[in-house]
Amino acid sequence: MRRKELRGRKGKRGGKARTREVKVGTVFTHRQPDQPEQRPERDYGSTSYIADILPAQEFGTLLRAEALRRGIARARVVVFLGDGAVWVWKLARLNFPKAVCILDYYHACEHLMLLASALYGEGSPLAKKRFRRWRKALLKDKIPQIMAQAKEDLPARTQPRQLAKKQIAYFQRNRSRMMYQTFRQAGYFIGSGVVEAGCKTVVGQRLKQSGMLWSRKGARHLLTVRCALLSGWFECFWKHHSGAGQTLAFAE
Repeated sequence: MRRKELRGRKGKRGGKARTREVKVGTVFTHRQPDQPEQRPERDYGSTSYIADILPAQEFGTLLRAEALRRGIARARVVVFLGDGAVWVWKLARLNFPKAVCILDYYHACEHLMLLASALYGEGSPLAKKRFRRWRKALLKDKIPQIMAQAKEDLPARTQPRQLAKKQIAYFQRNRSRMMYQTFRQAGYFIGSGVVEAGCKTVVGQRLKQSGMLWSRKGARHLLTVRCALLSGWFECFWKHHSGAGQTLAFAE
């Protein structure tokens, strides 16, 4: 972002801010697999995108509006996939209160590795062994067994003990969203790869090229156009803005 857009903002680890966070959401449909062992597949061309530089509460309103436009009221089941960020689940609770909430399996595995490293030493043979075992146990709804073993193996040293407790708290907070065997049997996705790909397609391929410095207004306008193009509603978007005599500015 341009320097003036970053005044008063702190960067990662207390350093100088250089970027602003873009929130991305996707809406797509899929049917249940015909066979229990089959993985679900998205309906072709069903994915639409919302992306903006906004606080979580405002972004949640936009995402819900897109879901309503897409016909969420007619859906038999609504599934909300996300990572473990607290704001993500608050957004889900406020805007999709009846949704089945699922924590992305691959984010869960990252935290499993952090837990194993805190308990048994980063990169140690035992940490690797526990991680491999726990990763499989996650897919069998065995969160209670993982947590029981982790609590039993808490290290005596203060720092690794605190790190381990932090990860244990993460799993306890998200345990209802990590019933992956149950979710798979129901025919749901357990990974948020669709939105991860959306981050690259909507944002990365256009706004993160070498040498680009954006104003907030310009970045938001271009994000809207990108979403319109990739979601199949560009014609409606263009007619609305050209009919209203509005001009969009894209300032790098």
